[in-house]
Amino acid sequence: MTGLAVKDVQFNGATLRAAQDAENIIWVGVRWVCQGLGLSEGQARRERKRIHEDLTLKRGESNLTLPTDGGNQDVLCIRLDFLPLWIAKINPTPTMKRENPQLVENLIDYQIKAKDVLAAAFLNKNALAPQADYMKQIENLQSTIEEMRQENQKMYKDMSALANIML
Repeated sequence: MTGLAVKDVQFNGATLRAAQDAENIIWVGVRWVCQGLGLSEGQARRERKRIHEDLTLKRGESNLTLPTDGGNQDVLCIRLDFLPLWIAKINPTPTMKRENPQLVENLIDYQIKAKDVLAAAFLNKNALAPQADYMKQIENLQSTIEEMRQENQKMYKDMSALANIML
């Protein structure tokens, strides 16, 4: 796959590497998610195997060439829309809860929030511009309304003074 826009996204104290392809599909590096969760290398290896063997998850996997500490390498990635499904299939064991409660907390955060944080990182910045434009317009309108209010108060005072003179 060529034409990837690769980004490192900060989430929950970890760096997740993701890429958007030419078809605007966002892919997440499984390796970085496993590291962010706090999985051991053995647990991460089992998760990569599970993704590859799962009838549903394997429909959302792909090996993409991404930059790593060792240079560009083929890395197992999962489509962003498959990320919550994969993470939801990771069930904390009683041993995990007892011995690594931080991993369990990370897992819950990833299950609930990671997809949205990663998606937001790839939003078209131009798509956000109209919102900023609207905010600026609202500020300008508020300023104009305040100026008109002050002008109306001044006119009211002037008209009151004129009415007092005429009486």
